[in-house]
Amino acid sequence: MKKVVFNKHGGIEVLEFTEASLPEPAPGEARLKVITSGISWADVMARRGQYFGENNKTPKTPGYDVVGIVDKVGDGVASVRVGQRMAAILFKMGGNSEYVCIPQQFLVTVPEALDSAEATAVILNGLTAYASLHRALKVKAGEKIFVTNAAGGVGTMAVQLAKLAGLEVYGSASTGKLSLVKELGAAPIDYKTEDVITRVRELSGGGVDVVMDMAGNNEINLFDALSDKGGRILMVGAVAFVGMNPRTMFKKFVGSYARSFFSRKEKFAFFGDLPTIATKDPQWYRQTLSELFNLVVNGKLKVVIGKRLPMQEIAQGHHMLESSAVSGKIILEAQRN
Repeated sequence: MKKVVFNKHGGIEVLEFTEASLPEPAPGEARLKVITSGISWADVMARRGQYFGENNKTPKTPGYDVVGIVDKVGDGVASVRVGQRMAAILFKMGGNSEYVCIPQQFLVTVPEALDSAEATAVILNGLTAYASLHRALKVKAGEKIFVTNAAGGVGTMAVQLAKLAGLEVYGSASTGKLSLVKELGAAPIDYKTEDVITRVRELSGGGVDVVMDMAGNNEINLFDALSDKGGRILMVGAVAFVGMNPRTMFKKFVGSYARSFFSRKEKFAFFGDLPTIATKDPQWYRQTLSELFNLVVNGKLKVVIGKRLPMQEIAQGHHMLESSAVSGKIILEAQRN
């Protein structure tokens, strides 16, 4: 088979599309013949050596989310069968490959009516947005929420899921992406030409209850977007951290959110990480992902795919993500000759 790998940290030039041995499923695992996989900011951070734990080591095959056909199962596998189309999240990455082995408890059936690329775009982004809103921020109908980077992969999901939960939504994006933000249900704010905090407070009538920060950017004090009564703030993404060393990243994080540790009104919500949540509660993971798939099939959740690329063009995908060239999710299509 072929797969993507980087043997050292660096720019997009370290990404290789190379030959590899076909993996064999261990007991309790199923092997997927991959149809589509995704690119995420976590992949970019890992490639640059800015991630953490096992996923910051090399050599590494990136890719957190995959959809494929089960072509072989290991001993003890009873919940899936050969020929099924399944979706999964991979907690040690490895999805940007033509074949991958996954524990059966993390495989979720993809509805027939759902395109494989759309399903892939829902896995990491949809679960992250849902867990952020409902597990970390514990949003309530009637609240007001401000979402930064609202045209990104997680942002597009967060805007829609917040609307479905009965929230009033405001979203920031660059000028060319504002129409998408509005289409998805948020009041759009141009972070390049407008005073973001002033605009949030004007549109919301005095500030919001919740801020969901996709950028990790302390150029803007997002606490000032909250109402005078206080509220909750959650950092989900860290686009602004790309290229920084760990010490600078830590200082930037503290600079952005230290205020919450000394405030009674303003609270910093903790998300943890999706692999930990899913590992501790696989039933929640499977049920939530199935519900998200059904929302797409029923027309209640729109999937935004910025670009579909052959897997061997992954370097272009990483470049597009880092340069904010597209909205939504970048999808890789596995190539088999």
